[in-house]
Amino acid sequence: MRILFVLHQFLPETQGGTELYAAQLLEELRKGHEVCVFYRAGEPARPDYEVSHSSWQGIPCIAVNYHYRDFRDFSSTYTNPRMEELFREVLRDIQPDAVHFHHFTGLSVGLPRIAKEEGLRAVVVTMHDFWTFCAQGQRVRRDLVTCAVTDPAVCAACQVLQHDVPRFLKVWPRIVESRLIFFSHRGWGRKLIAFGASIQKHLLRLWGGRAREGMMKRESEMRRMLDSADLCLAPSHAVLRHAKAAGFPAGRLQLAVKGSADFHPVPRSSQREGFRLVYLGTMIPSKGPQVLLQAFRHLKGRHLKLDFHGPFFHYDGFSDFERRFRLQAARDTRVHLMGPYAREKLKCILAEADLVVVPSLWCENRPLVIEEALQALRPVVASDVESIREQIQEGENGLLFRAGDWEDLRRVLKKFIEKPGVINIPGRLKSPVQTIREDADFHARLYAGLIRSQGRVQPAGFA
Repeated sequence: MRILFVLHQFLPETQGGTELYAAQLLEELRKGHEVCVFYRAGEPARPDYEVSHSSWQGIPCIAVNYHYRDFRDFSSTYTNPRMEELFREVLRDIQPDAVHFHHFTGLSVGLPRIAKEEGLRAVVVTMHDFWTFCAQGQRVRRDLVTCAVTDPAVCAACQVLQHDVPRFLKVWPRIVESRLIFFSHRGWGRKLIAFGASIQKHLLRLWGGRAREGMMKRESEMRRMLDSADLCLAPSHAVLRHAKAAGFPAGRLQLAVKGSADFHPVPRSSQREGFRLVYLGTMIPSKGPQVLLQAFRHLKGRHLKLDFHGPFFHYDGFSDFERRFRLQAARDTRVHLMGPYAREKLKCILAEADLVVVPSLWCENRPLVIEEALQALRPVVASDVESIREQIQEGENGLLFRAGDWEDLRRVLKKFIEKPGVINIPGRLKSPVQTIREDADFHARLYAGLIRSQGRVQPAGFA
């Protein structure tokens, strides 16, 4: 088979969990099939819609540069007719047998429809996060509070700044929100929240109707996108439940837990000193590095060390997050900001770690870092959110704390530091749910089955 993966970004430019998983899957699939990648590049120096050809590890890659220069309105965040035209040309050029969509940010939700129009019988979508149901992608509001359900009215309140609001009105709420996470513990939080809420209230009164219409239109387009797919895969029970609640037809929805690559631990250095906590991942507010930093700064002990490994990325509404985080981190000499890390260095990083902390505020879909830490026989302390609870068994391979609660995280960290035996890591962990090889075989059978059955088996349409 000739298989095309479609992503919002790809290696080596970015190394998020979605890209890393897709890359591992591609490397396995290529052993028996032709594979190719279509993705969006975001290089400011290049013109928008410039198509480039390259390769990663010998895998052909087609990138369309897009830096949102023709951004019109809220609908531009999820639809792009020009991108659809270019994708159609790519399909006609390489003529794949199967297309697997892993993310649509910066592309267009019309791409699956284009694939079906071009006659493809195996069109698959994997929902790596909640972007299909949430414009923020993570079910996290601008005040970093998570949403339990998707409601167009609530979404409108969250996304009103994305709509046709005068530019000067967009500035103040973002200034306020970006400071909340750092100032709330100083007693300023309540006043800032009240000020931001007042501005938000007036914005909703003036532009709320337009925002609600925009959210309803987005929801309709997402339904059309999912309706064009032959099968939609959910990597966790949490996403599966949310997809069913959103009305996606159960007959074309399937749980597909991600496979894990073999990850053999590296022996620890004999000259290690102190007790080292490690954070691995993108440095953005929704992943909670600020929660970990605050909890750690309230722990006593010169022997304690905290290393943050990962790049800072822009996060909407928190434009000065990196600057303020660095200022806070600089006040504690035990804290080290290590910056981005190469994948080949991960084993060495984990070899020096005593504990891996995953403090996410949002319901991450079975974070890859947890699987890697456990395979390296490193205990994990993580947020008590839905999908992470699918990976962590309290006391067996890790401990959980209330998401976003730095005081509870401090309590759990203190508990483990004082008594590491509270997490009973065995000499050899159980095998992951499936290996990446088994995962690749599953996907190959999936694509072949769809092709044989002329695409979907169940009728299209939402409940």
